[in-house]
Amino acid sequence: GLLAAGGSFTFDTFGRRTTLIPGYFTVALCMMITAAAPNMGVMMGIRVVMGIGSYMGLSGLYVYILENTSAKWRAFVSSFIAICWGLGAAVFLPGLGYLIKSWRWLPYSALIPL
Repeated sequence: GLLAAGGSFTFDTFGRRTTLIPGYFTVALCMMITAAAPNMGVMMGIRVVMGIGSYMGLSGLYVYILENTSAKWRAFVSSFIAICWGLGAAVFLPGLGYLIKSWRWLPYSALIPL
């Protein structure tokens, strides 16, 4: 709740693009640090920071894309994003987890869509 309120406040105050770029930069940086984490405690701490950056990116991205889409295509684009998100979460990432056995390389492979 508080995180959601903070995210919408920063989107409205500083703009969507200015909030998206640091959010995704934080996610990419945290993925690289996660792969080099020396122990589980460090990895979990970095994943918390990554979750905050991910929230800043994902919640604003959907709104940003739909605001810049014409009314004619808005329903199609919204459905397309949802389908791609679902397929990526249900097929792509588990498939990568099956193919890449080392947990240290898995975060790097998740950077492919970025």
